[in-house]
Amino acid sequence: MGLPAAKIKETSHIGTESAEKLLNLSKILNSEHSADKILQTIMDSAIDLLGAERGFLILKDGDKFTIPVGRNLDAEDITKAKHKVSFTIAKQVIASEKPMLTECALEAEGLKLAESVQEMKLSSVISVPLLIKGKIFGAIYLDHRHKRGLFKEEDIKILEILRDQAAIALTNAELLKQLEEKNSELIKLTKELEIHNSVLSGQLESQSEEMSFLKQNLEFKYDYSRIIGKSVAIRKIFSLMDKIVANDEPVIIQGESGTGKELIAKSIHFNGPRRRKPFVSENCAALAPSLIESELFGYVKGAFTGAESDKPGLFKSANGGTLFLDEIGDLTPDLQSKLLRVFQEKQVRPVGGKETIPVDIRIITATNKNLKQMVEAKEFREDLFYRLNVLAIELPPLRARSGDIPLLVESFLEKIAKERGELPKTIDKKVLERLCHYNWPGNIRELENEIRKAAAIATTKIEEKDLSPAILQGGGAIKLSKGFDYQGGSLESIMNQIEKGILSDALKKSNGNKAEAARMLQITRATLYDKLKKHDIG
Repeated sequence: MGLPAAKIKETSHIGTESAEKLLNLSKILNSEHSADKILQTIMDSAIDLLGAERGFLILKDGDKFTIPVGRNLDAEDITKAKHKVSFTIAKQVIASEKPMLTECALEAEGLKLAESVQEMKLSSVISVPLLIKGKIFGAIYLDHRHKRGLFKEEDIKILEILRDQAAIALTNAELLKQLEEKNSELIKLTKELEIHNSVLSGQLESQSEEMSFLKQNLEFKYDYSRIIGKSVAIRKIFSLMDKIVANDEPVIIQGESGTGKELIAKSIHFNGPRRRKPFVSENCAALAPSLIESELFGYVKGAFTGAESDKPGLFKSANGGTLFLDEIGDLTPDLQSKLLRVFQEKQVRPVGGKETIPVDIRIITATNKNLKQMVEAKEFREDLFYRLNVLAIELPPLRARSGDIPLLVESFLEKIAKERGELPKTIDKKVLERLCHYNWPGNIRELENEIRKAAAIATTKIEEKDLSPAILQGGGAIKLSKGFDYQGGSLESIMNQIEKGILSDALKKSNGNKAEAARMLQITRATLYDKLKKHDIG
């Protein structure tokens, strides 16, 4: 599958060296029949020709995106590629069906406020749409995080030539057919779920409700990939967020400390219509009461000793975007009153100022306290509570979604390894078992702290001796029976073995009473039946 004659002629104005490399690529592709290797070769050539640091082939699959190829400048695969590419840029290219080239994404209007651009500190970026038979199927995306102004206008033509080769490879590999059949697969899966639901209809109502939820939420509207978890509890949060993201009403996020309330707030903002505007956050409990007012509303020069110049408050800094106020229940009654006035009038008056400043922001608040009880106890203003509590999200504690712990552990180990410039530590299956059965009063924050400590102590593998005494001495856990046969394998395989052993042990301890087993495991009966079927346990 070499370069067509027309494309070879186009290389005449893009430089002799580049043209020779393209012709050499044509010879290589003619002798290769593996679609995967062809796509890898094309991406490696693109990185080489344009001097890029990384390259990705991004395919559009309905409202979602997949990355079949991600390569670096050493011609190696990029692991977890979907977390290392700016979908903001890719989505713009796909939506416009036009190439994009930027000298520095961190400074480019329309890009610099994107969460992915900020986190990856992207500099040079070039991307062209992947068009097949006149239809958009994705994009080819290259970037360099450290060199600005790397890509030139003529590079677009080179990338388009390579893009056409990728399109041929995709067609020959029938990947397009797979994409087009995705919808019918989902329909088939829905019918299977309906059949399964009808089989369970004679059981408790909670079972049919759970099946209905799973059936209706095969896909979500927005990208929640930064929130780690696949449990029913977290999927219910995603489903609720789908309804909240595009709405501009205030949101209150309630949950225990360490459950990830700010991460939820960021996901709402960066998926919503205000995503190109600022996201500003503040922990009300972390500020002295005497400082909160000036932090929120700002102050004018001379307002108090030390106020040597005007300072914009958080409301003004967040104008047009989102203001996230954590631990809202810690505000004093006086500040509650002033905050209510701002929400009602949509104006702020800086400390010491006479003029009001109009603000247009979305308010997201969070608390680990029971605000309803505080209202009843006259500790929190009732009118402010109803102003904030328009849309509410109740985050589950980690102990209610223990099935997500292996995924969180894997994510933390990779994050720590990246920070330290080393390979991720592995983890003993007994350690995972203990982590999954600990109560985690500090939730995800406590889990990350535990993994960081254990990873610092361990050499290459985290073992039980590396865990904190509180976890080693944790009581009330369902332990695997002595006859459990651990086979080893990947993290997913290990977790499946552990889960099957725990389910079997719970059934034995409950004398086969599934309702009692579900209670012991702190899961619904519907979830228990689902897991028993998954592991073929009678």
